[in-house]
Amino acid sequence: MRWRARHRRYDVNTMLVLALSSTLTLGSLLAVEATPSPTLMSTAAVGGPQAQVPIALVQAKGGDHYAVYTKADELGWPTLWVDRYNASGARQWSHYHEILRTPAGNGYHNVRAVATNSQETLYLSYYSLLNGGTTGLIKLGVDGALAWERKIEKCRGSASLLPLPGGGDVIMTCGTGATRRAQLDGAELWRQSWTPAQTTERDHKAARDNFNNVYVASQHEGANTHGTTQELALSKFTAEGTLLWRTSVPYPKYKQPSMLGAFVTKDHGVLVALVRGGSDGKHEPIELLRFNHSGAHQGTHTIETGAYIHEPSKHPVIVRFDAADETAYVAWDNRSYDMKPATEWRAVSVRFSPVEDPRLGEAARPVARRAPKATGSKVQPSDSVAVAPPGAGILSKQAQQWVGTVQQQHTIADPGHDFLVDMDVDGVGRMSLVGVDIDELTDYVRVTTLSRVSGGELKTTRFRREGRHARPVDMFVHNDRVYVLAEDDEISGPAVGSSADVVHLVFRLGGRKRLTSPAKLPAPRPK
Repeated sequence: MRWRARHRRYDVNTMLVLALSSTLTLGSLLAVEATPSPTLMSTAAVGGPQAQVPIALVQAKGGDHYAVYTKADELGWPTLWVDRYNASGARQWSHYHEILRTPAGNGYHNVRAVATNSQETLYLSYYSLLNGGTTGLIKLGVDGALAWERKIEKCRGSASLLPLPGGGDVIMTCGTGATRRAQLDGAELWRQSWTPAQTTERDHKAARDNFNNVYVASQHEGANTHGTTQELALSKFTAEGTLLWRTSVPYPKYKQPSMLGAFVTKDHGVLVALVRGGSDGKHEPIELLRFNHSGAHQGTHTIETGAYIHEPSKHPVIVRFDAADETAYVAWDNRSYDMKPATEWRAVSVRFSPVEDPRLGEAARPVARRAPKATGSKVQPSDSVAVAPPGAGILSKQAQQWVGTVQQQHTIADPGHDFLVDMDVDGVGRMSLVGVDIDELTDYVRVTTLSRVSGGELKTTRFRREGRHARPVDMFVHNDRVYVLAEDDEISGPAVGSSADVVHLVFRLGGRKRLTSPAKLPAPRPK
């Protein structure tokens, strides 16, 4: 009776949902939900007579964001530009930056990493071939004004930028170490290096937790404690530069793990995503390895790709992680090593959860044991090694075991999906993918949104300006909008012509078509 009394207050739609929920699972409910269709809302060319190359989109608060690109000067040398946009796609300002040059002159440079902090300050690191190679770090204010620029010594490898919250300092990982830079003037506060002797560390990814601890995952080559030549190395240190622990997982000979990303979990562990590389010509799997807060390896989930992913930097594998839901989202395509167009795009989501022991009625907590030498292609866990006091947050070396379960699995065999470029996930776990559609030697930007159920429907659209060829470079999703930075050219293919533009695109997921072209602001003259 009590249920009926409450039930009378529901409207017709609510009653229908209640009736469905009594007979259908959540997965089948998702199967009938409408997948939103990407609709182009606005397009704007960040134009100019010189060739331009888009680099990255960086999200600030809400849907506000920065577009980073280079533009050729009168002599053909690239110069660095940053534009700020609001969530509607309207450009707020454009900033030209002349990098440090000693002596002054032209020289090629490229941006290695970009990031923002809670105050929407923008940090950029770049590498220049001038003077035998120079790495620089730039800080721009929210108004586009240059706050400071610093030359970073002994830094040639790939870099990650980890701004500290509250408008604080920034930590830059680079090569085999890290440096912390002061917020106000960029001065070096400390420098940390963690590479053991007789090893080479490269291809690293970094992440920061909400206690400002920094995690770095990298590939190791050379002598190590496992007696192998390859291993995944994982380090954790404080914002003050104190190394808390270092751990590693061995890989068999000729299996070279290529880092895809490092992500902090909600219990202050870390999830590492990598491609288990090799030279045997076989399909290469993607591995997701979970570690707890003290560095103990808790489990590995393997995703069979059906593709020979030889070099992820040229053959993108995109990984996103939702720490609150313990879910990793992974997308890739099956293009061949000779870079012919793909015949399939694939996307998978994997949720991690602790292993339940029915005898105990709770999650089993077996003691971590020292790993045997790696055999075949199986990856074995290893002990973590505390090289400094672990701190009050570390309770024990007993590692709760976790397993990954596939939640979504999609295969797109549509011939319009030729080269996958990027992927992002909205707040409800829906994946949007962007790539290149080659149609009779014409390049289009292809945007595809997937349903939240395995094998469910997809909605897709493509874009190019009349008589032009468009190729996406970077994207992100915020609320119901997809923001894309693309290269637009008179010629097709990967080469950049003398009349290339950077194009800024905004797509809406669902809703009515509303296409506008924001007025282009006049570009400031180089100083």
